[in-house]
Amino acid sequence: ALPPCAASGGIASAAWGCLFLFVYSLRMRTEYRGENLSDPANVVRAAKVAKYEGTHAAPASVFVAATARPTDVTGVVAAKELLYLRRNTGLFYGLIMPLVMVLVFAGRWSMRWGAHGSTVVLAALAYGMLGVFPMGFNSFGLDGTGAQTYFFTPVRLREVLMGKNVLCAGLAIAETVAILAVLSYTGKVPSALIVLDGVLWMVTTLLIELTVGNYMSIRSPKRIDPGRTAQKQARPASAFLSMGILLASGLVGGLVTFLAGMEDVNWIVPIVFAGTAIAAAWVYLDNLNKLDAYGWLHR
Repeated sequence: ALPPCAASGGIASAAWGCLFLFVYSLRMRTEYRGENLSDPANVVRAAKVAKYEGTHAAPASVFVAATARPTDVTGVVAAKELLYLRRNTGLFYGLIMPLVMVLVFAGRWSMRWGAHGSTVVLAALAYGMLGVFPMGFNSFGLDGTGAQTYFFTPVRLREVLMGKNVLCAGLAIAETVAILAVLSYTGKVPSALIVLDGVLWMVTTLLIELTVGNYMSIRSPKRIDPGRTAQKQARPASAFLSMGILLASGLVGGLVTFLAGMEDVNWIVPIVFAGTAIAAAWVYLDNLNKLDAYGWLHR
């Protein structure tokens, strides 16, 4: 039998080892989800890369990743993006301010329900999306120097950008629900047909924005400093392109609802928007498979 002092020492050592492993697992879990807990890593300078015109040969790891089955990469990236969002007050400001403005003007808009209720809802949704869609045009902005990791780990950019798009889509859905709730609370509750029109239009616009935004995130990225509140979400060209797509989609949606209201065939609007949503979904999924090659050519 061990003496009491040796037994107590062994128990204390085992307890200390368990505590160390617990803290170590928490730290590794945090790093695995995207946080960089090392201060020197934040001062790494990007090396200058000479421009090379010609074909690029991808390493063997990208072919292994291309044939591998998707794992939890999308979920991990989405969780990391949520962590970025939680710590960036500037992004929160861009999401909340449109809701405040809709709340201010919702009472006046509700007086115009009549035959143009769908147009009013589309206008409110389009304004609310101004703070969401630019995020999809600079998906790697908050990664900083960590964005290089995506090019030397055996993961596909397709899965990475899907994870980033999941957060953007979730924010767009939450913004849509909040705007519809604000319109219902401050004014007249929109009919089910009007709500369906607005949701289908939003899905179409979201998929178009994400499709173009994935390419612009690779081609024209901009580093975002989470510590700066007034930090822009994307480069000016990307931001204007995002707003242009939103404006064009809003004009088309408003024209469809306006013409349907004039001819008193409002039932045709959700059919049209459902068709555009299906087409936009097909284009989005088709372009996801092209992002790995596009990323390597513009890395």
